[in-house]
Amino acid sequence: MDTSENVDEPHSKPPEEPKDDRREFLQKAACVAIGGAATLVPAASAITVLVSPLFQESVGGLTVRLTSIDSMKVGGPPQLFKVVTERKDAWTKHTLSEVGSVFVQRTGPGKTPENFLVFNSTCPHLGCAVEFLDGAGSYSCPCHDSTFATTGEVLNQASPSPRGLDSLEVDIRGDELWVSYVNFKANVVEKLPIV
Repeated sequence: MDTSENVDEPHSKPPEEPKDDRREFLQKAACVAIGGAATLVPAASAITVLVSPLFQESVGGLTVRLTSIDSMKVGGPPQLFKVVTERKDAWTKHTLSEVGSVFVQRTGPGKTPENFLVFNSTCPHLGCAVEFLDGAGSYSCPCHDSTFATTGEVLNQASPSPRGLDSLEVDIRGDELWVSYVNFKANVVEKLPIV
């Protein structure tokens, strides 16, 4: 008797199906994608809100009210005014802080911008504070002995200042004198606003 016919030969079994079939895999993948999107959108929004102030460009100068026109004497000496305003940096709001100062001189009786000279009180050389000397009738920078005419031009030839005083734009609103306050880059010939 041939026993080979009676012996059960091991039959090859079909491969077992993985526990996670295709449908379950797609459901899990969809849950991960939706959950990731639901997390990513608020996170991206938060990052945008946090970082966006760093990339906002400042526009022009800061327009501030200085004084009433009638308080300025025609032909009188220049008067120093502090520029005080509410300002914001990237994330912080500062209430009423001094950002600089300007000299204002009324040159004519009219109530138009042409009747006023306004200069930033910062020396164009290295940014020291300029003062007006009544006795000399001129502006002086005490740091490096630069002197400037009441019209802003450099007076002394030995002055290290590369340009005259930086004039500012004047605006008349009713009986009030307003100015567009801007700081300019120091120690260069061109009058370049610092933005």
